Amino acid sequence: MKRFLQLANFFAFALFPSLSLAESIKQIKVTGNQRISPETVEAYLENRVGDQYNQKKVDSSIKNLFSTGFFSNIKIYQQQSILVVEVEENPLINKVAFEGNKRLKDKDLLKELSMVERSSFSNTKLQQDVKKILSLYQKRGRYTASVEPKLIKLDQNRANIIYEINEGSVAKIKKINFVGNHVFTDQKLSSVILSKESRWYQFFSSSDVYDGDKLNIDQEFLKRFYLAEGFADFEVRSATAELTPNKDSFVLSFVVHEGPAYNVRNIKIESKIPNIDIDKLYSLLEFKSGDLYSINQVENSIEKITDHLGDLGYAFVDVEDSIEKDPENKALDITFTINETYKIYVNRINIKNNTRTLDHVIRREFKLAEGDPYNTTKVFRSKQRIKNLGFFNSVEFKNSKTDEPDKVDIDVEVQETSTGSLNFAAGYNTSSGPLGSIALTESNFLGKGQEVGIELTRAKKAADVSFSFTEPQFLDYPLSVGFDLFSNSKNRAHESSYDSKSVGFVLRAGYELTEHLYHGVRYSAKRERISNIPSDASIYIKEQEGKNTVSSIGHSLTYDKLDDRIDPTKGYLLKFNQDLAGLGGQTYYIDHKLVGAAYYPVYKRDVILSFVAKAGNITGLKGKPVRINDRTFLGSDDIRGFDSAGIGPRTKEKKEALGGKTFYTGSLELTFPVGLSSELGVRGVAFTDFGALFDPGQKQKDKEGFYNDHSLRASAGVGIKWNSALGNIRIDYGIPFRKKSYDEKKSFRISFGTRF
Repeated sequence: MKRFLQLANFFAFALFPSLSLAESIKQIKVTGNQRISPETVEAYLENRVGDQYNQKKVDSSIKNLFSTGFFSNIKIYQQQSILVVEVEENPLINKVAFEGNKRLKDKDLLKELSMVERSSFSNTKLQQDVKKILSLYQKRGRYTASVEPKLIKLDQNRANIIYEINEGSVAKIKKINFVGNHVFTDQKLSSVILSKESRWYQFFSSSDVYDGDKLNIDQEFLKRFYLAEGFADFEVRSATAELTPNKDSFVLSFVVHEGPAYNVRNIKIESKIPNIDIDKLYSLLEFKSGDLYSINQVENSIEKITDHLGDLGYAFVDVEDSIEKDPENKALDITFTINETYKIYVNRINIKNNTRTLDHVIRREFKLAEGDPYNTTKVFRSKQRIKNLGFFNSVEFKNSKTDEPDKVDIDVEVQETSTGSLNFAAGYNTSSGPLGSIALTESNFLGKGQEVGIELTRAKKAADVSFSFTEPQFLDYPLSVGFDLFSNSKNRAHESSYDSKSVGFVLRAGYELTEHLYHGVRYSAKRERISNIPSDASIYIKEQEGKNTVSSIGHSLTYDKLDDRIDPTKGYLLKFNQDLAGLGGQTYYIDHKLVGAAYYPVYKRDVILSFVAKAGNITGLKGKPVRINDRTFLGSDDIRGFDSAGIGPRTKEKKEALGGKTFYTGSLELTFPVGLSSELGVRGVAFTDFGALFDPGQKQKDKEGFYNDHSLRASAGVGIKWNSALGNIRIDYGIPFRKKSYDEKKSFRISFGTRF
């Protein structure tokens, strides 16, 4: 009987092992831990005091503890009524260091790592971090880079990690192959994509460095290019990058299928919005029946239709396009479908993320207000005006639906940028010589949108100091007010045998008459002095010596339709200035100036034709002559090929430039690529300049006279503009082909400037 009971117990424990530990867990004992508290370990256990031992729960508990990354080894077992948890902690990372990295800074590498100082070491994470470092180098074209991690153990279970990095060399693109292209050459397709074959002159560019993401973008660019040229069946069948055996370069291969070019046959516009003028929508299309199909023209047409309907209050309009191809006839039909939507009104305008700039500074730039009908053009113009403030890195407009279907919230999310700057500038100009300047500006003073600036400029022939303040919205009215304080000095000893200095101030105000028409008014007062006239100077210069006070009022009208104020490629500008001196002081005159500029893209934005014209006249009042400081001087800045102050009235004996009361100039210029990569920023220039300057306002003396005539001067030439990493460099070579014998010529004109 006893033997029978023993066998029964044996089989029971074999079939039901949990019965072998009938005694419940009365205590949990954690051993081996140094930094991690027993309570933290117990929190990850699924076995609890009072439970019976359960192997499944033990396995799950071990898994939970390993997932924390705190431990390198874990054992859990039962000793009678005690559940023992033996752990071996991973070392605590004391320091992470890098050796051999020159192209990437330590801080950039640390951003990518999951294991940093005061975190627990893990072999798995270590290998992941090595892959992340290698990925960073591969994105920069360094596929031969290697990373060797070293773990240096310290006392108290701490460790340092040192990543020994061999950055390797950059794997550049050796060759780009195209297969399947019959209509367009390899050279043409190469100009379309971002990736470029390595060339000696691309030292400032990364376009010849292989990047997998760039390869995907290249495929999209090729597709866009062909769809814009009518090839609606085009596809990139494969795009591969093959690393050469020595891993120092790549060969890219694109296999394409061009298909036929399609012409547009039928065009149809269907509107599910009632009472829409369909004929007006047809007039917005950028193509017509019979034209070559172009995805760009289709998308531009959709954008114009969307903007037009947006101006009518349909903020959420949805315009779909569909095409039906007829490959046999190489023709396709296009249908535009305008889906039904509501006419929308502006509910609320929400400004977000402006921590420094006051709300009303942003709101006053809006061309529509809460409660107004939604208008796409006004929304776009509002966004443009906020961007033009220069206070933000980014400005994003988002339309948010509200509980009311006919109302929308406009959310404006801005990312502020630094608006204060300390700039040092250096440069060279053939008319002024070497120059340098220091400028301290704050364009968003106290977050109110006010501009404050001080600038000191020193050149070989000039020295200027100025302070300015501008309030763009005086008392929240659309009125800009401000003032300038200045001290200017010029050395005209070479051209006109005198030095001049002026100190004064300007009070100014301006406001918009229309969206593009601006009117400005000003009052100026200055004290001038002409001195350092040599004893052998002509009588025409000597009689200008002395001090003088000028008090004047003036105004300007500006009509600006340029697409960019800094580097225009399209549009035009007209500006008229008028100043009247004589409100106090000893100077009396009326001065008129007219400036016009027009820019026309001859071919896309690559070839730009521009024409700039200026004209002016200053007339003395109350019988007073126009002093030499108030006259106009013409030279290399306006008509290239001539020296500074090289055109116009000049004394016969001393060849001193006297300036003139009346002038006009014109410049016709063609800017074009020179065959180098556009990323280099080098462009060629061909130009012709012309103009005239006459009438100094002084009477001829008996003993000595001066040259003065209305003859046209003109020059032609070529030049190079380089927007380099060191600054803007321009070299012009002009040859006068209409000139006078007494004019001063200078063929080369060089200008260089940078800010740092």
